[in-house]
Amino acid sequence: MVVLTAYLSAYWILVSNGFLNRPVGYRSEDGGLVLDDPVAVLTNPSALLAFGHVLAGALLTAGFFMAGVSAYHLFRRSPEWEFFGRSLRIGVFLSAPALMAAAVFGGLQLGSLTTFQPMKSAVFSGKAAEVARLQAEMTERFGPGDYVPSEAWTRGGGLVMLLCFALMMYLCFAGVILACFKKAVFRFRLWHVVLMAAVPLPYLAMISGWVFREAGRQPWVVYGLLKTEDAVSDLSPGAMRLSLTVFTTLFVLLAVLDARLLARHARRGPVDSGLGHDERPAPGDGPDGTPDPADALPAPRY
Repeated sequence: MVVLTAYLSAYWILVSNGFLNRPVGYRSEDGGLVLDDPVAVLTNPSALLAFGHVLAGALLTAGFFMAGVSAYHLFRRSPEWEFFGRSLRIGVFLSAPALMAAAVFGGLQLGSLTTFQPMKSAVFSGKAAEVARLQAEMTERFGPGDYVPSEAWTRGGGLVMLLCFALMMYLCFAGVILACFKKAVFRFRLWHVVLMAAVPLPYLAMISGWVFREAGRQPWVVYGLLKTEDAVSDLSPGAMRLSLTVFTTLFVLLAVLDARLLARHARRGPVDSGLGHDERPAPGDGPDGTPDPADALPAPRY
């Protein structure tokens, strides 16, 4: 149920985000947008391709995380070596097909940019002549303005994402081969170190991918319909800076707390890592280990 809820949440988020990147299923009425074709909105290619990419990315992240935690315990020679050997193989064998699926959906999205967001595609590809031509076309169509997104954010996000993909691809291919050999799984300590170091890669790829997707859409909130400057709330610059500072601080604190909790449970073995595990001594047990006399009483019946 948790997984299903997360996937449904991701779908609805991407339906909304897909409309921002490729608006479909609407009509203009009284100076606003009105929903005209719900099916078109729910089946927007911009949303469905991104949804497949996100699902594959989630499985890829889980596979790398599982393999990295398992490698940590195998490196430390934890007593549950057989358990972690199996979980390492599960993580490795999950990561490879998940990476390929993420690459397929990501490639389809990149291919569609030339049709739906040609400016983003031109900036990412570094085609200065194409950028100038598109700038002139959009100025003629939408009026004066700068329609070129930030090259640093757009190209930077896309290149970091592709670099992470390349590193994960090599690690997945090598990992699938190594995981077929029992001695490598349990004794190849250098591989264990590499798997532990690779845990942040899918997280970095996801963040940079979102930067590429959203920064490359600028200066539009809804592509071709609503500019960012026209969608800004009627707030003072100070209020906006305060809001951004508060939310950024909150999310950083949540990220740090989440990372600490993940690391804490990852360091524990499979027996002591269960949620709700009571670390307190058993009730009635004294410091000398003497049991509580009440323990000898018969168990109650209900």
